[in-house]
Amino acid sequence: MTFLSSIFKTQAINFTILLLLLLGCEWFICPTDAFPLNDDWSYTYSVNRFNDTGIIDIGYWPAMNLVGHILWGSLFTKLFGFSHFILRCSTLFLSTLTLLLFYRQVVNSSKNHTTAFFVTLFVFFNPIWFLLSNTFMTDVPFLFSIILSFFCVQKIVVQKKNLYIIPFTLVCVYSILIRQFGIALSASLLIASAINAIKDKRNSTQLLVDTIPFLVSIITYMVFEKWIAQRLLPYAAYQSTDVVTKNSMDLFMSIGDNMLRRYSSCMLYIGLFLCPLCIIAAIAFLKKKPFKHKLATIFLMALLLFFAVNRIAVFPIGNIVYNAGLGVESLYDITILNINTYHASSDAFLFVIKLIAILGLMGLVIILGFGMLHFVIMVFKKVPVNKGKLFLVIFSILYFLLLCISKSFFDRYSLPLIATVLLLMAPYIQLNAVKSGILVLFLLGSGSFSVLSTSDYFNWNRARWSLINNTIKSGVDPFEINGGFEYTASVFYHKSWWDLWVGDKSPYKVTFGNIPNHTLVNYTTYRRYIPFKTDTVFLYRNNNNH
Repeated sequence: MTFLSSIFKTQAINFTILLLLLLGCEWFICPTDAFPLNDDWSYTYSVNRFNDTGIIDIGYWPAMNLVGHILWGSLFTKLFGFSHFILRCSTLFLSTLTLLLFYRQVVNSSKNHTTAFFVTLFVFFNPIWFLLSNTFMTDVPFLFSIILSFFCVQKIVVQKKNLYIIPFTLVCVYSILIRQFGIALSASLLIASAINAIKDKRNSTQLLVDTIPFLVSIITYMVFEKWIAQRLLPYAAYQSTDVVTKNSMDLFMSIGDNMLRRYSSCMLYIGLFLCPLCIIAAIAFLKKKPFKHKLATIFLMALLLFFAVNRIAVFPIGNIVYNAGLGVESLYDITILNINTYHASSDAFLFVIKLIAILGLMGLVIILGFGMLHFVIMVFKKVPVNKGKLFLVIFSILYFLLLCISKSFFDRYSLPLIATVLLLMAPYIQLNAVKSGILVLFLLGSGSFSVLSTSDYFNWNRARWSLINNTIKSGVDPFEINGGFEYTASVFYHKSWWDLWVGDKSPYKVTFGNIPNHTLVNYTTYRRYIPFKTDTVFLYRNNNNH
């Protein structure tokens, strides 16, 4: 540990290493290609439309507010010109700022630059975070707004600098204009401030100050919903608060139905990506707590663990992380027919993922159990509550409840919870030579998987689009090709494209393997690192379309 401390001992050195690591990884991946990824075809359309007409149009596909994301992408494209690569650079810029801000947060809580460096790497090499940093998806910008708000709250709470309420309010507005879930930020500060005011009436003035961001956030939300209601298409995915809450009984039933599943999924993802840190922090808790506290929480921990493993059979649920890779494999044969998945699957890899998730989960439930007991003791003994930590805890709870309201859940939605748990655990992570060695091994594995699998994602997409472009050059009408979700959705944007993607109407289909009643027309190969082999993307023609 002394050797590591001598290397990662200052902010300047660690920032330099982080930036060099990022540049090296991006050089290897080379995300310069002109094609959309995942859902960012829709966001790209909105940026283009705003640049061309000055009209903010979130489109029919996004279910989030998106306006902040459109304006950010538009800023970059106006400065550097439009391309998918430039839009990815806008995300990479925010991901870099997020890492640096997050590092500062960990330094402030752990008082140790070496710890801060290693903890920050758990964000850097989180596979979901890393891949999304190379797209124009909203997840990284949204997390940036969350971490920036945490930074402002720390200035307000710890350093008593109330002027930071202004940037905090602006960040809350920006966050809401990306995703509705941003409302949890100002609400968390208000609740934390109210609890402090109840325990100590001298904090009443601060409560009034902390009410400002919440009021501005609510007004922003209401104005946005009134504005968007006049612009949405009838078949748009966006749902206003009125639609979601119009039937309170259905809403509560939906939350109840989702709560156990989403709790299990979130806990498993936190356990998977933070496994060694969860175990290290749990050991620190077990050493410090008296026997009576361990006895008091053992039943609670058992319950937390029992409900958390509820989804292990179907874990990972995917969208970004799947059996042995990253990114949505959106071609017709895999997504619609559910065949040819063997090309990137491994039972051994899946077993390792689940084992790591369960081990991390065991450490996590120990932390949660003692954390809940500690909070109850503080309430009953009227001990002053650390407002900064209380804010983070309340944010985690509110964000999770909002996840339970949401109709859909993807693995990428767990990123804000992972970052918050990391910040809460940081003060309890005391490193020595053995623990540092374990962290290095885990980060090498996680980092290698993140970088190589992201490269795989770009490589098969390059092969897919190369095959499509060559097919079009040969004289085939672009509208006769089912090139997968991103291709079909972006080419047929304002037409009825869903049936063309999920159905058998297109004469030509791009696939990862053979499909029934189709004849092979062409193929192209590409390098896959996980598993290491030469893989193939095929073009098939429907036998009924001769």
